[in-house]
Amino acid sequence: MEQSSGTKNLLVVEDETVISAICHRVLSKEGFNVILAGDGRKAIKLLAENKIDLCLLDIRTPGIDGLELYEHIRQTFPELAFKVIFMTGDSLSRNIPEFANEVGCQLLEKPFTTNELISAIRNLCLVSAPFEE
Repeated sequence: MEQSSGTKNLLVVEDETVISAICHRVLSKEGFNVILAGDGRKAIKLLAENKIDLCLLDIRTPGIDGLELYEHIRQTFPELAFKVIFMTGDSLSRNIPEFANEVGCQLLEKPFTTNELISAIRNLCLVSAPFEE
């Protein structure tokens, strides 16, 4: 998939179709080419087939979860490892915020607002911009 000049490919990995659809609608309006995956296996396939600039990963997805997918990204696409935002509705697990902090990625806790989503993505673009060629 070829991307036009200035358009970033954003992979959203989310198994809840309502959240996935909202992310697609909101982030497309912000100018991103949004690519959706409902699970980690599909995401791995899409990562191999597309130049992905940013990732929004749900922690809890069927099969390969967001943490395992992140490890795949880190090993296979190390330049993408710092361009990831995690999403979770699992506020009870303390290790998730710690993990996100350790690897230097943002964490969006569900439910989040569309403004919080846009802000997190914009911040990620600002942080990642100096590293782009």
